[in-house]
Amino acid sequence: MDIKQSECTIYECIIDRADVREALHDTEIDTLKVISSHINLVGAEIEMLNLKNRLNPALEIEGFLLTMYDSRLRLANQIYDEVKRHFQELVFNTVIQRNVKLSEAPSYGLPTILYDADSTGAKNHNFAKELISRNEKK
Repeated sequence: MDIKQSECTIYECIIDRADVREALHDTEIDTLKVISSHINLVGAEIEMLNLKNRLNPALEIEGFLLTMYDSRLRLANQIYDEVKRHFQELVFNTVIQRNVKLSEAPSYGLPTILYDADSTGAKNHNFAKELISRNEKK
């Protein structure tokens, strides 16, 4: 099945409570599955406003991960500084930089680490280690 033509996306799982197993797609890594998205997901936040409070009232923000960061751009640096100033320790140290390989990998159906393990984007993905480490300290 072409993942781009999938009738069951993360949107249907969240909003319509579709079975997530119907949305799963295999990848070239045996233990890695993906769920496709859809442009409708943009409006899901509004649709979920009433769902969020009922489903998990104790939900807390773990942190903020900055993505598509380009240190060459003044605006990107200003945004980084403002987010860091406002949210302080909630901002993860890992920053995912804007990278061509990150943009290309999904069109090949591959995670960046398999598409180009030496790319800046792949190397930036130390986020999992940081998240695990942060939770071990709690």
